[in-house]
Amino acid sequence: MRGVGANQVCFAYESQMDEVAKRLGMEPLEFRRRNFIKKGGTLMQKQPIPTSTMLPELLEEAQRAFGKKAGPDSSKSQGPWRRGVGYIANLAGYGRPRNEGEAYISIEADGSVNLRCGASDVGAGQTQAYRQIAAEALGVPLESVSATMSNSEVTPLCGITAGSRQTLITGGATQRGGEELLSRILKGAAELLEAAPEDLEARNGVISVRGAAARSVNYVEAVKKCKEMDIPLFTTAKMETGLHTFEGHEVFGAPGGWMDYTFGVHAAEAEVNIETGEVRLLNYASGHDVGQAINPQHVEGQFEGGAMMGIGHGLTEEIKTDRGMLSTDEFHSYLIPTASETPEWNSFYLESGEGLGPYGAKGIGEPPCTAGAAAVACAVSQAIGARITRIPITPDHVLEVLGKLEKQ
Repeated sequence: MRGVGANQVCFAYESQMDEVAKRLGMEPLEFRRRNFIKKGGTLMQKQPIPTSTMLPELLEEAQRAFGKKAGPDSSKSQGPWRRGVGYIANLAGYGRPRNEGEAYISIEADGSVNLRCGASDVGAGQTQAYRQIAAEALGVPLESVSATMSNSEVTPLCGITAGSRQTLITGGATQRGGEELLSRILKGAAELLEAAPEDLEARNGVISVRGAAARSVNYVEAVKKCKEMDIPLFTTAKMETGLHTFEGHEVFGAPGGWMDYTFGVHAAEAEVNIETGEVRLLNYASGHDVGQAINPQHVEGQFEGGAMMGIGHGLTEEIKTDRGMLSTDEFHSYLIPTASETPEWNSFYLESGEGLGPYGAKGIGEPPCTAGAAAVACAVSQAIGARITRIPITPDHVLEVLGKLEKQ
């Protein structure tokens, strides 16, 4: 379950942003732009933001994707249908204090790499991402890296796949392990090439002297030399986060809070029938500063899958009870969005390179979901000229805020 309560909070604070802007007589986008938090700015618990936010740049990309401002689009209204566009910004944390995990890596006699990670790949593509990180760190082709995942008999501990933490923790451990093994195998290659290890580089399984590519050996030759020199080519690397150090961190308790945050801007265009309360989601744009996209396709998948999950929370997924008994206990009553409810999509990401994860990556599993309901609610509110005050946005609630139906 992405979001873990943050979806509802984002819906509340972004709805408030629109309302405050309205009372100040300001355009919602300009009000947000003036109040965007920047690197070094503090959150309500006095925690400074340690890395870039890129919120102004993300908003500019979202506006470019939509080509319109937030607000009702009366030119496209037909009969009872009204259109509106909502822009929202959000943040989500990744990596808690005193968080840790390990990854095992070995270089085999044939130059291939064996990677063992305890992380569960629950659909976000962790297996592929860790293979890429290992290949990058070691300077070998991707096809040379095989991964064994989530087998407690042979994989080290790395904690749960939750909280957008696995790229930071297991990915970070994989990077550290790969870089440690690279430093070892370069020692063997240095003997063969009669060069200093620091003058060597590894690419696509070939180790060569910088600036003299002809002086090179392949991984197999270097492995053999390391064996002769009793240099071990296996390691269990560890990634761990520290403690909060900012003044007032005791508010969290120990070891609560997040070490860093992922920021994003989403936009939604909705069409609303002011007579029936029906809502149609027409277009959607989602963007975040991901720090570094380890795998762009995976990033896009998280944006679309995560945001669509949040949109479900915002439009159709409603828990109902009857005298304490759950009445929405089947999928014909608890409605999850399908392909037919998916709008036209535009995903984009920016890379500040400042994340705490490998190569500057940030956690991106949960942030897109957090934004979904808020973006849709702001779009619907803009369309009908009245504030949506709860999710999911059922037709009954639309009519309630329009004063056409008595509140239940």
